[in-house]
Amino acid sequence: FLEPTTPQSSSSPLDLTTKSDNDISQSNHSNTLYRSTRRKYCDKCHFYPPLRSHHCSTCSACIATFDHHCHFLGTCIGERNHWRFWWFVVLNVVSVKLSLDIVSSSSLTLSAFIYGQGSNASTSGDDIKLGLGTAVKVIARLYMYPIYFIASILLIIHTLLAIGNCTTFEFTKGAEHIDYLRGTRVMDLPFGRDGLFKNVIMFFRRDDVYSLCLRSKANADCNSSEKSMHDRWVPIVWKMPEFIDRESADLWNHPLENKYWKCC
Repeated sequence: FLEPTTPQSSSSPLDLTTKSDNDISQSNHSNTLYRSTRRKYCDKCHFYPPLRSHHCSTCSACIATFDHHCHFLGTCIGERNHWRFWWFVVLNVVSVKLSLDIVSSSSLTLSAFIYGQGSNASTSGDDIKLGLGTAVKVIARLYMYPIYFIASILLIIHTLLAIGNCTTFEFTKGAEHIDYLRGTRVMDLPFGRDGLFKNVIMFFRRDDVYSLCLRSKANADCNSSEKSMHDRWVPIVWKMPEFIDRESADLWNHPLENKYWKCC
């Protein structure tokens, strides 16, 4: 495990089997925020998973920095692929928008169809072609506009989650259902208190793309006996802050909750 603000490395992992349930229980019921870097013991995976992880029943595994299970892709979205999932949604929005622009550029419209039917110069064959073309255009719009709307909403949501260093799981479940969020409010964003810019950088750095590049560089700088150590992926050690400043005057780093206003 590593600190959230440092590049990933496999040189100093922590033992996930030594933390007792009593220590975690005391952390949960203390007057301070959650102090452990691990969650309670997972009976299915048989270890103490890191903070922000969650056991996915579909994947039968504990997912680091769990966001959600995507049934469309058939995999969980978490620490290792959330950044790429964001780009997947971006490309979906762009591709559907381009498709809508292509459909809208067609001269086949409902008004053209009605006008064409009333024209003396038109033939029955032309009317059929014009009617079919108009029907295809209308069906294509009815099909693509909902997809474009849903993809756009999804993009906005995951962009906000990225700049706040939050996950869908944490935002929807909240302190009522997640043990390590007890004592926090909806817009506290306990893991995103370092500022918007650092949150976006961290959103990229925790993805496999960054860690693979880092491990490749490490392998190039070491001998063959050390390469196996650098080839291992190690999840991030997340830590709750000592306290949450809800009255900060720093509007840039605390835009949703500060001394001047509170979003929720």
